[in-house]
Amino acid sequence: MTLLIVETTYDPPLTDETRRRDQERLDPCLALRGVEWVRSYEAADRRRKVCLFRAPDAESLREALRGAGLAYDRVWIAEQREPDPDDPAGGEVRVSR
Repeated sequence: MTLLIVETTYDPPLTDETRRRDQERLDPCLALRGVEWVRSYEAADRRRKVCLFRAPDAESLREALRGAGLAYDRVWIAEQREPDPDDPAGGEVRVSR
């Protein structure tokens, strides 16, 4: 599975109701294409959101978003990196892709 980031901006800001409605529309589209939602981060002012997914490929995620009728700014493939606990200089190690 590929790690993917989705960036979205909102104007007006995202509301709890909009988030709930969007998730209800998106869930079946994700399941149909074998896409797994991992987590999301929202800006404190709710004008931006970044979501992390695992999917077979980027196009599967784009198709799910389009199928749910959801707008987004970008979808891109990501690599997960974390601090290397064995490197006192603060190096990093790739965990997954």
